[in-house]
Amino acid sequence: ILPSAASADDDYRKAVVNVITYDAEGNVLHSGYGFYLTEQGTAVAPYHIFKDAARADVINNKGKKAGVLRILGANSTYDLVKFSVDAKETTFLPLAETPAGDADALYLVTYSTSRKQDPVYANVTAVTPFDSYNYYDISAANSDINVGCPLVDATGHVVAVVQKNVGKNATTACAIDSRFINGLEITTTSIFNADLRDIAIPKGLPANESDALSYIYMLGHRDSTITLTAIGDFMAAHPDNGEIYAERASFYADHGRYDLAEQDYATALDKSTKKDEVYLAFSKTIFNQVNSSPARPYKDWSIAKAIEEVDKAYALNPAPLYLMQRARYRFANKEYRQSYDDFMLVNGSNLASAETFYSAAMALEMTGSDSLRVLTLLDSAVSRLPEPYTQTAAQYFLERATRRVRAARFREAVFDYNEYEQIIGPKNLNDNFYYLREQAELQGRMYQQALDDIQTAIGLNPDETIYRVEEALIYVEVGMYDEAIAAAEKALEKMPENADALKIIGIALGEQGKKAEALEYLNRAKALGDTTVGVFLEKYQ
Repeated sequence: ILPSAASADDDYRKAVVNVITYDAEGNVLHSGYGFYLTEQGTAVAPYHIFKDAARADVINNKGKKAGVLRILGANSTYDLVKFSVDAKETTFLPLAETPAGDADALYLVTYSTSRKQDPVYANVTAVTPFDSYNYYDISAANSDINVGCPLVDATGHVVAVVQKNVGKNATTACAIDSRFINGLEITTTSIFNADLRDIAIPKGLPANESDALSYIYMLGHRDSTITLTAIGDFMAAHPDNGEIYAERASFYADHGRYDLAEQDYATALDKSTKKDEVYLAFSKTIFNQVNSSPARPYKDWSIAKAIEEVDKAYALNPAPLYLMQRARYRFANKEYRQSYDDFMLVNGSNLASAETFYSAAMALEMTGSDSLRVLTLLDSAVSRLPEPYTQTAAQYFLERATRRVRAARFREAVFDYNEYEQIIGPKNLNDNFYYLREQAELQGRMYQQALDDIQTAIGLNPDETIYRVEEALIYVEVGMYDEAIAAAEKALEKMPENADALKIIGIALGEQGKKAEALEYLNRAKALGDTTVGVFLEKYQ
C-alpha cells in the first residue's frame, strides 16, 4: 500500500522536474519530464528530448530553474539519458533493486505545481523480459505528460520509467525497468557512442582516474569547449595528476597558445611521476612548432632545443623511443651522421622496423656514404615489411628501385618497380611510372619489357615526345629499323627540331645501308647541338 500521507506524496513530486532543451542558437527544442536520482542533482529523462541539444534546463515543481551541467550516459534504444544538474540537496527518488511483478500496484509520480493533485495509481498489466531487464505494460494513460515520469513502489523506490507506447491505437503507456539506469555511464569507449555524440552538452568523465584520462586522450583537440571542459573536470577531481597538465599543454600548442603550453609543461614536470614522458611531449611540441614555422619560432624554441628536451628524457629513461625521436630531430637539423647513429641504435632494439631502417638509409645517404651501404639498409627495411603489402609498403619498393638504378642494378630495380605496380595497381599508375621502369629495363637489356612499358606510357600520354623517342631507340637496339624510323618520325611531328629523333633516324638508315640519307639526318642532329653523332658520321662516310 502506498503512503497515504499528503506530505509523503508532496515529497515525491519534488523529485520530478520539467526538462527543457535548446539548440545552439538558444531556440527551444523539446520539453519533457524527468526526475532526480540522487541528492547531489543526478537526474534521468527521455533521450529523445536531448537529441541535438546544446543546452538544457530543469524546473522543479516550485518553479526554480537549474542548468544541466554534464551528460552522464545515454541510450536512444531505451530512450533514456542520465545527467547532472547545477543543484544541491535535491529531493530524489532512489532506484529499486528488484523488478516489479505482474499485477503490482505502483504510484505514478507526475510533474505538478499543485499540492492538491490526487496520487495516480498504475497497475502492471504485463511484464516482457528484454535484454536482462523488463518492459512493463501499465494502466496509466499513454499521454506525453506521463512520459519520463517515475513509477514508485510502496517504499518510494523507482521500479520503472514511463515511456510512450508506440503500438497502434494504444491508450495505455508502457515503462522500462529502472535498473537499466544503472548501466548509463561514461566509459573510455563512450567517445564512439553515437547517442552521446548527438548531444552537444558536455559529457561527464569515467569515475576511474585512469579511465577518465584515457577518455580525454581519445577526445582529441578538435572541439575546444568539450576538450577544455573535460580537462577542467579532471583537474578538479584529480588536482595532483601531472599527466593532465601535459595533455592540456598539447591542446594549447595545437591551438597556437605556446605561452600557456609552456606553463602547463612546467607544471606537469613538477607534478608528474613520469617526467621523461613530459620531456618527450615538450620536445615534440617544440619541434612541431619550429618545423611548421621555421621563420617564426616561438621565443627561444629551435630544433636544437627539442633535441635538448628529448636528451633529458633519455637521461631519465634510456628507452629506444627517445633515441628514435632524437634521430628524427637530428635529421631535420641536418645532423645526418648523428641521426644515422641514433637510428642504428634503434635498429638494434625491439623498435626496429621497416621505417627505422629506411630512415637510417636516408640519413646515411645524406652523409655521402657509399650507395651499396644505403642499399643494404633499404634491403633490411623491405625485409621487415609485413605481408600482404600495403600502399605504405609500396613506397619502400619505389625508393629502393631508384637507388638500384643509381647503382646500375637495373634488373633488380625492375623487380622493385614490378612489386610497386602490383601493390598500387596498374589503373592507379601514370605514364611517368612506366617511363621510369622502361629506363631500367632498357639499361638491363630487357627490350621486350621496355617496349611494352614505353608503349603503355604513350597510350597514357600520347603528346609526350620523349616517349616516341624512347620507343624509336628501343627499336634501334633490337634492329627493327623501319619501326624505329616510324616512331622517330612521329616524334618529329610534335617537335621537328628534336635532335635525338633525327639521330635515331640517321642511325636506322645507316644500318639499312642508306648512308647518304643517314648522313643528312645525322648532320641535322649535329647542327642542333648533338655532340655524340661524330662516331656515326665517320661510320657512314
